[in-house]
Amino acid sequence: MENVLPSIPTQISFLKNVQYLMLQDVKDGIIPTQIGLMTQLQTLVLISNNVSLPPQLGDLNLSSIIIQGNVNNFPNLTGSRSLSALNINSPTMTGTIPSYLKNFPIETLFIQYTQLEGTFPSWLGSLSELKNLVFASNENLEGTIPFEIGCGCTKLSIFQIIANPKITGSLPPQLGLLGNLESLVIERTGISGTVPMEYGGTKNRFDERYQWCLQTPPNFNEEKNNALIFVMNSNPGISGTIPPELSHPQISTLYMHSNSLSGTIPVELMMSSTLTNIHLYSNQLGGTLPFFNESKIRTLSAFNNKISGTIPIELARVSTLDVSNNLLTGPLPKIIPKNFKVSGNQLNGTIPYEYCNYPFLYGIYLGGNLSGCYYNCKSLRFGNSSTSSCDLKGSTFGCNSLCGAPPGCNANCNDIYNTFPYDDPTPEPPPSPPCSFSQSSTHSPSSLVTFTNLQYDIQSNLLWNSFTSINSTINLLSNTTTTIIGGGFFQD
Repeated sequence: MENVLPSIPTQISFLKNVQYLMLQDVKDGIIPTQIGLMTQLQTLVLISNNVSLPPQLGDLNLSSIIIQGNVNNFPNLTGSRSLSALNINSPTMTGTIPSYLKNFPIETLFIQYTQLEGTFPSWLGSLSELKNLVFASNENLEGTIPFEIGCGCTKLSIFQIIANPKITGSLPPQLGLLGNLESLVIERTGISGTVPMEYGGTKNRFDERYQWCLQTPPNFNEEKNNALIFVMNSNPGISGTIPPELSHPQISTLYMHSNSLSGTIPVELMMSSTLTNIHLYSNQLGGTLPFFNESKIRTLSAFNNKISGTIPIELARVSTLDVSNNLLTGPLPKIIPKNFKVSGNQLNGTIPYEYCNYPFLYGIYLGGNLSGCYYNCKSLRFGNSSTSSCDLKGSTFGCNSLCGAPPGCNANCNDIYNTFPYDDPTPEPPPSPPCSFSQSSTHSPSSLVTFTNLQYDIQSNLLWNSFTSINSTINLLSNTTTTIIGGGFFQD
């Protein structure tokens, strides 16, 4: 049996020297008013359901308060003149955010999953000590992002507005003044308009137009090491082009997917010395894929757009490239990243034999319109590994002992591709064969001989047959006019 008090006793007031108090699962939902007599209390953590906070909390000078659970009303914090951290996560909390908080030295303010109403407070810009500001899943909060935040919160490091659908208006360019930002997240809001170029903030971007609103000059330290994660996702109202200024050295990761962005992908992003991850999928981007020989990009995700042209071979430098469901044309590049997704385009031609030289491909999604030979080499044996996958829907490959459809993939077989994979009508010499396949002849053979019970494995150069002895195989070969050339059986 649990040893739990049915209620919090009024004698809690005797705990005059307690500085940290956690109240969890208050059974009767009543916090006694005597809590206001705990004069040394600095941190209050409340994790409970269906609790109303007594107004006597206003008698305490709390420095930190954390509320999680179904707490019905916003706490009275009028006496907490030293309040530095306020973290509220309460699905049943109603009311408004009191303006007296602007007089406190708040460094961390998290307001999440509440039913609080009113407008997004403009007085937040007066919190000069604020470092972490997160408003998430407050469905009833309205208004715009106040430009005063960019003017007065010069120490701000984390600024996140997530799942607040009634936050509307445009993006204030003054946010670009926040030179200490490490995380800027604006996601699933009603904000519309374009992305200000000031968000790629550099010193020469800010002139006297913004100096009037600053309490202190913007702190742009060219040698600082903090990297900014820039997230602006799932805001259908955000349109226009991607500012090339977002290639600023401070930005390390760029998420701008599921918006209404148009134009092209700026080549400046590929030229950034610090940007490593770019996610631009599900927009309306067009143009061609940019590339830069010395790019530091490791992930480029731009699927579900309108990008056209061919796939630059320079993009093989990245680790992950996902440009599925675009308008790309032309052949597959001979060099590809470990994670390569290009299905849903208009690519054509064959799968390059160079893919067999890769020790391992983590995932390959090539899509349709491909033909020719699918080389049965280790790198392309998808479907047999839990860590590999492929998508070849709509492609058709030859069906014979050397050149069959890949196992575990949704591709088609067609006997019309019953030719040696290196037969080439052009006068150029054939390329080096894939995998362990070796070719000893100086000329390309004309056609394959089909044996009912005989198969040749181009991986290991071994004969496999259904006969009971090797002698049977030798007798069979002695009665045919065949020549064995590096693993293929060809008629003379």
